[in-house]
Amino acid sequence: MMDSDFTFKYFGDVEKINAVLVGAEQKFNLRLNANISSSYLDTEIRFQISTEDEKLKNDVLRYIVENLKDGLYSEIPATLSGRLFDLLTLRKLKIAVAESFTGGRVISEIIKHPGASEVVSEGIVSYSNESKQRRLGVEKEALLTDGAVSSKVAYQMAAGLLSAGKCDVAVSTTGIAGPNSDYSKKPVGLCYIAVGNTTEIHVYKYIFTGDREEITETAKNAALFLAIKNIRNSRG
Repeated sequence: MMDSDFTFKYFGDVEKINAVLVGAEQKFNLRLNANISSSYLDTEIRFQISTEDEKLKNDVLRYIVENLKDGLYSEIPATLSGRLFDLLTLRKLKIAVAESFTGGRVISEIIKHPGASEVVSEGIVSYSNESKQRRLGVEKEALLTDGAVSSKVAYQMAAGLLSAGKCDVAVSTTGIAGPNSDYSKKPVGLCYIAVGNTTEIHVYKYIFTGDREEITETAKNAALFLAIKNIRNSRG
């Protein structure tokens, strides 16, 4: 019997992966011999399909892909930043990033790749409220009423990047990394990530757990994944 090895990359809950793999084994009456390794929700799934039946093999793969598609970002070994870089290059797009609590981690992952100057417009660490207003055009009223860690501010941060007209894709992050909350008393781990293009901007809310490092690293990975998702789902 011939073994075929596969490696998928996924962002999200490992429990979902385990459930899908068990479901595949039960549905197709085989063992996948899977190995799963995860770091800050960025997960590599390695598995074997032991069969010489090509149709069965394709059916198993289709089942896994269809059930993991919301978080699946690569069907070959890859990193989040590498996949994003490849998509930006392929589509001939430029990205800009405005970060508050992630402190430059998102943009630093992208510029690790040679040739980043072709796909990166700018990266701004907009930590203070004054910077958010001055550099990104965030409204003072939004900061006072909704707070810096809010859907509205994340949206306006991304909109500020896009309004400058120097990028095709914009990403912004704002959140509370801990170890303590701020004056707003919002929970540690709360963050908003906005990702948009010239057509629309979407804001995603998360509450991540862990210490300061775990929260910021997970948010960084989430921002990279959401940028990938935005480009893949865009027309063109």
